[in-house]
Amino acid sequence: MKHKERGGMGRKLVVNGEGGLPLDDLKGFLDDPVFADFRRAWEGACHGQAVPRRQDISLRGFAKFVSNMQILTREGTGDYRYRQIGETVRGGLKVVGKGDDGFSLIDAAVQPASARFIDAMFLTPCGGLMDYSIDYPGPSVGRVCTIHLPVLADEGDDCLLIAFNKLIARKHTLLPNGALSLGKQLCRGVLFDVGGGLPEGDAAGCDFEMGDTGYLR
Repeated sequence: MKHKERGGMGRKLVVNGEGGLPLDDLKGFLDDPVFADFRRAWEGACHGQAVPRRQDISLRGFAKFVSNMQILTREGTGDYRYRQIGETVRGGLKVVGKGDDGFSLIDAAVQPASARFIDAMFLTPCGGLMDYSIDYPGPSVGRVCTIHLPVLADEGDDCLLIAFNKLIARKHTLLPNGALSLGKQLCRGVLFDVGGGLPEGDAAGCDFEMGDTGYLR
């Protein structure tokens, strides 16, 4: 692998951010100030390369993101493990810890498209945004956007993904959901170039959208 140089029933809707985000244009999330800061921290770790090394991802450089950040490894298609996971992420999911397979939390209907998308980020490597619903076990549903950026392992060309989550909205519901589920109401993803190009050939065309972007209304 070569790398270049260089709405529904509910009591209350809580929305993060000022003025809302362009939810109908997924790439618009890249303009969100928090995601832009995260990208700048990642770019600061590149040191002239298109993709930084794991050893260059320092706690100091990412201190304000750590709680909502995770580092993922790829064991195979559909098998993505948490190498590191922030306290807020662990607390929100409750069942995920270091070494766990978080992919199993994704709703079965969207797993094939999600796996193809996530594989593309690891194997190209490139960045990606995922916008998805989260059904909490209790009486609430939410919407999360996650930005993923590639990082090379300290040795060799294996790729990791460093990711940061932002809770976009959360709404209380009348009844508990019973089990945690990601992407059941909405799951979509778009890839973006960080300097190493985008997928080609059979891997091209991995962007996808499934579900209803208006499910929280």
